[in-house]
Amino acid sequence: MSCDRIVRFWFLLVVLLCLGASVAYAQQITGTDRHASLLCADGAVFSWGYNLDALLGDGTTVLRTEAVSSGVSSISFLHCNSIGATVVDSNGGVFVWGGVKNNQYGMPSWLYIEPSPKRIDHISGVRKAVSNSSNAYYLLNNGRLAVSGQNSVGQHGNGTTDALDSGHVFVNVDHVVDILCASSAVFAVQEDGTVLGWGYNGENQVDTSSERFVNTPKVVLKTNGIVSTSGSYGHGNNGSMRVVTVEGDLYVWGNNVNNVLGFAEPDIIKTPMKLSLSRKCVAVAGGLWHTLALLEDGTVWSWGDNAFGQLGTPFDTNSVEPVQAIGLNNVVAIGAGAISSYAITGDGKVWGWGDNTYRQLNRDDAPRQYTPVPLPLPCSLVSRVDESGSNPLHTFSPNPVRELLTMHYNIGVDEVRIMNIQGETIVEMCLPNSSTTATVDLSTEPAGVYYVIFSQGLVAHSYMVVKL
Repeated sequence: MSCDRIVRFWFLLVVLLCLGASVAYAQQITGTDRHASLLCADGAVFSWGYNLDALLGDGTTVLRTEAVSSGVSSISFLHCNSIGATVVDSNGGVFVWGGVKNNQYGMPSWLYIEPSPKRIDHISGVRKAVSNSSNAYYLLNNGRLAVSGQNSVGQHGNGTTDALDSGHVFVNVDHVVDILCASSAVFAVQEDGTVLGWGYNGENQVDTSSERFVNTPKVVLKTNGIVSTSGSYGHGNNGSMRVVTVEGDLYVWGNNVNNVLGFAEPDIIKTPMKLSLSRKCVAVAGGLWHTLALLEDGTVWSWGDNAFGQLGTPFDTNSVEPVQAIGLNNVVAIGAGAISSYAITGDGKVWGWGDNTYRQLNRDDAPRQYTPVPLPLPCSLVSRVDESGSNPLHTFSPNPVRELLTMHYNIGVDEVRIMNIQGETIVEMCLPNSSTTATVDLSTEPAGVYYVIFSQGLVAHSYMVVKL
């Protein structure tokens, strides 16, 4: 059969989207101190937990113990700050819900809270957006960086502290590939692995000078490349910053209260320090006073505060040393709320532990979960069940993958596509009827989550693969 089937492929893509949550993996999970939000691979976002501040984006302020749709679609990136959520769709549009009281999005006409997703009308072409209670930062597809909101401590990075009531301004940086922020400081990662910082510097999270703020970008760290980042909630204006390099090293700096950064002292780490871990780190996530690290063997390790069980161990003692989250293996993604932790495993299941006061983990009455428990999942691992009622069996090895990915598939599958998280096709292959195994070289692709889509007639099956 010919591979020239573009029309059929787009039909299959429509089939995938129309099947909704039943065809998708969970690909990203995060939250606040009162709720959780989950991004599915089909671009839907589901949320549950506390909702009086409109954290769920379902158009109401009603508490939800069940996952509800957050009213957006085709989403490619999800971010939660302490009072709301920011998402980016596949067309580069940015939507927001929850607390917007400080005009951090440059939309002065918005209400104190917004229960339904609202589009930011002054920005487009965005691939990632992060926000805090005073600012929002937008990473554009062309590598430029824009900012809206306050500028009292140089958050705009343009050499001034001039106020901006509406819209956005551009920061004088280019070739940006990632962004992360604390309460009033921001950090940009460039293509060459340089980490730049600016904004509030009262506790030396940007540089070691005595300046209260830094209003132009300064070099914070030089690396060969960054594959994962995590800013966090912070104490006052400070935050705890974490980045993972292409070599698998984890660097941390900023607020170290409760040993959140994995060092016994001091309370503030003024320059990036490398943590010692048992294996290479793949991804990092941070809550209010704890840190999660995903290692290359698929295990999750954590340290810092454990008052609510957010470290995933059956006791409530804090730990400066990394401790392993009990019972978790084959983890492919991690996330954190303020005092809760989350993981997605290779079989498509989602797990949570820590604070459950507002049912941000599950419907259990227990206010705390000290070890990982499975969460009700609106996204399903299996794309579709065949006519016999059994699930199609397609496997991959290794997963996570560094270079060569071997795919084992059923007879009758005639085409495979591999897509990145932005929805771009990076591999397209016809599969011969005489074989059930194929190998592709992913060594030149960047680290991250990829989706393998097998087509068989007019049925498609999608699977998630992690590239290290």
